[in-house]
Amino acid sequence: MVDDVADEAEVAARLDAADRALAELQADSRRRQAELKAIAADLPAVTSRRVVIKELAVSVRDAPDKGTVATRTLSKIARLPGEFIARLRR
Repeated sequence: MVDDVADEAEVAARLDAADRALAELQADSRRRQAELKAIAADLPAVTSRRVVIKELAVSVRDAPDKGTVATRTLSKIARLPGEFIARLRR
């Protein structure tokens, strides 16, 4: 009987700790969500593909180390099929 009461008290304490941890995680999530909404509000409403490609071309043209930019771009492109397959498996 005493063990049952002790077990129930331990379970109740664990549940309380889990509830507090969950509440903290939810509060953190709400803060991050508010930050992301603020960032999204600062972004332009609509950007055409043409503008994005033009800005990309200008930034590549003005890059001081074009070799590194090209290498990183190619390595990212090479990873895309693997990442796509990994997403499909999930």
